[in-house]
Amino acid sequence: MDAPKNDITDDEYTAFYKHVAHDFEDPLAWTHSRVEGRHEYTNLLYIPKNAPFDLWDRNAKHGIKLYVKRVFIMDDAEKLMPTYLRFVRGVVDSADLPLNVSREILQESKDIDTIRAGCTKKVLTCSKASPTATRPRTRRSTPTSGRPSARC
Repeated sequence: MDAPKNDITDDEYTAFYKHVAHDFEDPLAWTHSRVEGRHEYTNLLYIPKNAPFDLWDRNAKHGIKLYVKRVFIMDDAEKLMPTYLRFVRGVVDSADLPLNVSREILQESKDIDTIRAGCTKKVLTCSKASPTATRPRTRRSTPTSGRPSARC
């Protein structure tokens, strides 16, 4: 996430999604944004083309990876996305959180609440902007081969 968004090609976004989500298909849509101001963070969030096999399992791990100053902190940061958006995959890199962050600190952090609100808003805006990204298809749905991925 070092390069400016304009320099990153759609193929690179797709390849990164396949690496992060361990998925073999292209994503349905994605959003890449950098927020600066009171809180500074960068997020790259993907909406998968197909619903994950554990979508209906409320205890399933979330797909958001948390980094602080480009140092990996945790794999399934459930506080970064609401439960109803647990199918979203991606990466959040914050410059405001301490490096020795723990789950207890995440539960009480105002920074995490701000990041969660911003990420949720981005994903919901992205799903409204793309008529095909309203929800991920289940595995039993008809295939959508040939439909391009959307950048939000």
